[in-house]
Amino acid sequence: MTDILIFLAHGSKNPQANSNTQELVEKLKIKEGGQFTNWLCAFLEFAEPDLNMAIETALLSKPNRITLFPYFLHMGNHVMQDIPRLLLNYQRQHPEVEFITLPPLGAYPQITDVILECLRSHHAS
Repeated sequence: MTDILIFLAHGSKNPQANSNTQELVEKLKIKEGGQFTNWLCAFLEFAEPDLNMAIETALLSKPNRITLFPYFLHMGNHVMQDIPRLLLNYQRQHPEVEFITLPPLGAYPQITDVILECLRSHHAS
């Protein structure tokens, strides 16, 4: 079974911010342990590869599933409208592929622990 993860960030006009996102994806890929056959990094705006390019690249592998992780904090317009609209078009064109969109980062209850740990480590130094 081919399962591809697309790690989707907003994107920035600042190239360093986009590079930082790509570096994060590389670190996650190493630590993840192989659940996903392939990891792709994509950006919604201001940078490439954009989401269309990433999906087209993923489809070349003839995947069974493409999982999209929106690296966004909240259920804003991009998460609620833009991303689902784009994925719906791909789902219609490729019914043989299961498209899954995970909740954005901020929807996970563990995020509060991560934030508190950051605050504590900063305060301790």
